[in-house]
Amino acid sequence: TATVSGAGTVPLASGMNTLNIKVTAASGAVRVYTLSVYRTPSEGGGNVAAPTLSSTKYRIQDTIQGIAPDTAAEEFLKGFTLSDPSASLMVVDGQGVRVTGAVGTGCVLHVFKGDILFSVYPLLLRGDVNGDGALSVVDLLKIQQHLLHVRSLTDHWLHAADVSKDGAVSIVDLLKTQQHLLKVTVIEQ
Repeated sequence: TATVSGAGTVPLASGMNTLNIKVTAASGAVRVYTLSVYRTPSEGGGNVAAPTLSSTKYRIQDTIQGIAPDTAAEEFLKGFTLSDPSASLMVVDGQGVRVTGAVGTGCVLHVFKGDILFSVYPLLLRGDVNGDGALSVVDLLKIQQHLLHVRSLTDHWLHAADVSKDGAVSIVDLLKTQQHLLKVTVIEQ
């Protein structure tokens, strides 16, 4: 049984707030988790409306899909419309660094209004299991290693490996990726 220290109420300022949570395991090992909480500022006593993101080019669900391989960040961002002209978009990689090259699995689209982050959307490119925005023999190898239980895929990379979109990663996905690389078929994004 683990214990968490620091109970109670934490006041949140408008914008980003960083909270450190200390957890002590039964073994005595201590880990500190950082939690980032964004609080929407109030103007005139009311809440600021969150900007709405839409696209006729991409599918926006819990992830953004429909991205062609080798799509540059600048071109990707042109595929969206925001309900608020003062809002902005930025694509970051898994470490939070702004992406200027190709977007891929593991990148995240951020929706801002001013310096307030309102929404985040992970990107999912079917077949791109290494996150470089391209479909290559490296992705094929990673799917193969997953199937052989050498190195497991998790999170969005696991979903990216499911190129057949049947909810599981199987030999079918490996073969479809191989056929795509050989230009026999094209993986539908």
